[in-house]
Amino acid sequence: MDTGSSFTIVAPGLATALGLPALGALGVIELQTPAGQTAGAAPTLSSLRVGSAELRDVPIVVHDPGPGIDGILGNSFLAHYRLPLDAGRRQLHLRPAAWTAWRAPTRPFWRSVTDGRNRFWNSRSSWR
Repeated sequence: MDTGSSFTIVAPGLATALGLPALGALGVIELQTPAGQTAGAAPTLSSLRVGSAELRDVPIVVHDPGPGIDGILGNSFLAHYRLPLDAGRRQLHLRPAAWTAWRAPTRPFWRSVTDGRNRFWNSRSSWR
């Protein structure tokens, strides 16, 4: 989990196992990571479930998050939830958020590279 990551990240091996498209609807987007700038394919998951929390049409980025890591929950998933922490029980709870920036009528834009050209894309997904 990384609340500083705009997108949920899925490792290439897991993306292949899940049968995700090589590029996805958003093409390839540039990413700023702690290691520098890189690019990753940007498909959309039809649904993502964590415990009892499920979200549909979740934009993700296929990128290697590091050795032994299959993925990182980023804000394309987390922004739809409040995250109360119970430190005594060492538990983090996912509670539906009443309103999030992702649910706002105006969709966020991000830089996208398709066919080697810079383009700006707006999500066509239904962000619920």
